[in-house]
Amino acid sequence: MNGQARQADNLVLPPWLWLWLLFFFFSIPDKIITIQTRIVDLFSTNSLPGEDIFPLGILARLANFIELLPEIVLLLGVLTIFLPWLRSAYLERKYRLSEPPDLAALQEMRVFLSKYAPSLEIRTNILRSDQLAFVYPLSYRKYAIGIFAGLVKLWRKNQVVAQTILLHEVAHYRQRVGLIVGAGSFFEGFLRRWLLFFISLVVIPLLLVGGYEAIRLEREAATLKTIGVSIPLSQLVLQNLQNAFLIYLPGLLRVIVSTLFWTISIIILPLIGLWCAELNADRLAILESGSPESLLSALGIQTKRSHPWNWLLNWMSHPPDRLRHWMARHVNTTIGMTLLLLIFPLAFLIRLFALLGFSATAGMSSDGNLLAGIRTYFENSSVVWFVLLGILLVWPLIPRFRDRSFNHGNRDIHRAENRGYFITALLVTVLAVTGVLSNTTRYRIVNLPTKNNAVEAIQWPTGSLVDVEWQGGWYPAQILESSENSFRVHYESYDSSWDEWVDGSRIRARAP
Repeated sequence: MNGQARQADNLVLPPWLWLWLLFFFFSIPDKIITIQTRIVDLFSTNSLPGEDIFPLGILARLANFIELLPEIVLLLGVLTIFLPWLRSAYLERKYRLSEPPDLAALQEMRVFLSKYAPSLEIRTNILRSDQLAFVYPLSYRKYAIGIFAGLVKLWRKNQVVAQTILLHEVAHYRQRVGLIVGAGSFFEGFLRRWLLFFISLVVIPLLLVGGYEAIRLEREAATLKTIGVSIPLSQLVLQNLQNAFLIYLPGLLRVIVSTLFWTISIIILPLIGLWCAELNADRLAILESGSPESLLSALGIQTKRSHPWNWLLNWMSHPPDRLRHWMARHVNTTIGMTLLLLIFPLAFLIRLFALLGFSATAGMSSDGNLLAGIRTYFENSSVVWFVLLGILLVWPLIPRFRDRSFNHGNRDIHRAENRGYFITALLVTVLAVTGVLSNTTRYRIVNLPTKNNAVEAIQWPTGSLVDVEWQGGWYPAQILESSENSFRVHYESYDSSWDEWVDGSRIRARAP
């Protein structure tokens, strides 16, 4: 690498996506238990509304199973990260990628790429013009970039914009997130299609179940008619309308909204991680090219090539264009750097609001327990806040000892970076301290001293009505049995498949 190209990773943001992946790995055992429980519930022999009048009444169970679907989608996507050779075979076959031919434009691109990623291999398909370029893994350490006719034409027409697109892809390679994101990523593909799963497994089944209920009412009316009780058609229609608008539709809306909140709480962290990877790749391309205009032009070209109906799906892997444009114009400012660093920690707060929305719309939140739920969430997330704080404090120092590849000699950029890291670390510190204070407050409330000032574990008698903490929320439950400081609980409004053993720290007195 030459002197200009020797400065790479000091512009790379902290590896938020890999951090989320680490958190996800630690939670896999709990997720497997939850998946097993829901599968048992899905195929339970208990009768459900609609099964007596239609053989596919099991569709009603899918509305409950959908709460588990985001977990399964993420789990499958994460598992495919360990199959890069399968992904490369899929991409090279789908896009018919091969060794580059001897074209002047491709040779110039090779020379350009060698300055920033000399080990990056090149694959091409100069007969396909609906694509520009993308990076994909060949193995755990080996990567390739696919170049298509669209970029070759752009290179001849506007080389600066074409170089910016290549720099954006190289930035993905430098961030080492190619195993998780990018073209052909099964993880990203699963994440982008959650809306299709949501409609197929929630909305449609619930509509069908509502149709089954209408059939049941009509059968009841026919049965009454056989015994001499005649119901006017107008009255039957009115009754069906009343049931639809006063009972069924509000219930359907509540289930859809609560499921939507739950899905958001699951996917928000990897989604924001993907956004951070894209925004940082934009930033690296801008800093090297020296102007945001070339990136804005590249974004305009990519937007024209995408189908209009894909705009919502693109949000599942790429930030909205307005956000990318704003970040492009503020890349060298303190506010732009702060937002870029803060967006992932803020995702944890968005997850909190999503969980609160789920508890409220699902009818599982206890009266007056909103503040307690927020306190519990901050308490459980305190370790996460401190991990984020440690990364923000250490990460700016690491690049001094690593290989660098992008031009980074502007002092103004250094100042904006330093201020951005300082402000973000300060805000995360506030969140971490809030979590510690929440934990201290709860310890003082739960572990009340006895008359002789000894601290004892609370013993909950069998049959006690309590609140039990589960994934950051508090749910009404009943104590079924106990063993030392472990208690078997049954969650109200849930079937027995949700019964579990919990320790005393997850139990508190039922809120008034």
